[in-house]
Amino acid sequence: MLGQSSSFYSLGLFVAKPRFGTRGQAIDDSMKGDADREITIFTEALKVSPQERDAFLERSCDGDEDLRRKVEGLLRAHGRLGNFLEEPPAGAYVD
Repeated sequence: MLGQSSSFYSLGLFVAKPRFGTRGQAIDDSMKGDADREITIFTEALKVSPQERDAFLERSCDGDEDLRRKVEGLLRAHGRLGNFLEEPPAGAYVD
């Protein structure tokens, strides 16, 4: 077992630029795949007002245009879904 996490830096394992979520907390995706990164940014973007979302995506995607296009696609799809899961169908029995 390694005694200090700083030894990881000398091995070059943490080379990604830090990114920040909606509340200023660091998003650590250095050990995640691209799909996880897309989902992480997407879920954080949902918490941001539409007026601030462009700036958030600019910071979070850090110039990765492919990533940004994928996240924007997820956001558009989410917007088309509306709130159909949040309300029961008309005439449905709700406990």
